[in-house]
Amino acid sequence: MSFAFVGPATSFASTILSYFSPTKSPFYSVIAFGTIALILTCERLEKVNWFWVSLPVFAVLALSAVLSFKYVTVFEPGEGEDQLRFARSFSISSALLTFVITARETQQDSLAFWANYDACLAQIVTFLMYTWVRSESAEEQHKLNFVQFALITATFLIGASYANAQYASRVTEKLAQPSTERYLVVAVSLYGLWLCLLLLWIKHLAGLIEITIPGAAPPSRASRNSDDG
Repeated sequence: MSFAFVGPATSFASTILSYFSPTKSPFYSVIAFGTIALILTCERLEKVNWFWVSLPVFAVLALSAVLSFKYVTVFEPGEGEDQLRFARSFSISSALLTFVITARETQQDSLAFWANYDACLAQIVTFLMYTWVRSESAEEQHKLNFVQFALITATFLIGASYANAQYASRVTEKLAQPSTERYLVVAVSLYGLWLCLLLLWIKHLAGLIEITIPGAAPPSRASRNSDDG
């Protein structure tokens, strides 16, 4: 995979980190660095050592994802919504960039190509619909730290797609190296974590979409409040 975009990406990442307070998204740094660490385990480790190194890293990622779902933060009035808008945009734009870059690297391997295609397209569509649904109303941040959750979802997708591209390039070049299978395992693992989070987003999105039946009376405020509770 080309690294010509590393400089701009690093600058963009520093902008994101300065925009989002670490105290408001405490698990995001664990997820970001943990994803990088899991990918780095694919190289320069013996077979047995790789298993014992990669397993606790993956466990930390999975546990951090669960804790981030349960973590609730308090935003200042207007602060959370501004950050959430940016997080939704970041989730779409990062998926678009990953979509194209990984497609270029996996086009010689149909399975790797379509795995990246389906994952990126699913995230783009989900967050586009989520942005559309929330275009007229603010998100209730007290239920879930949606800012942190969106960034973690995007990070898992980026990490999985990178590992997928590394696997595809080695298969295309017919390199019989231990890292080839390791990149595949890491890609599947990160895609699995990403899918779990995306399903939670879809479940949340389904709860936001109201289907209006012609001629039916709208639900009362009391019934809406009881449903929210």
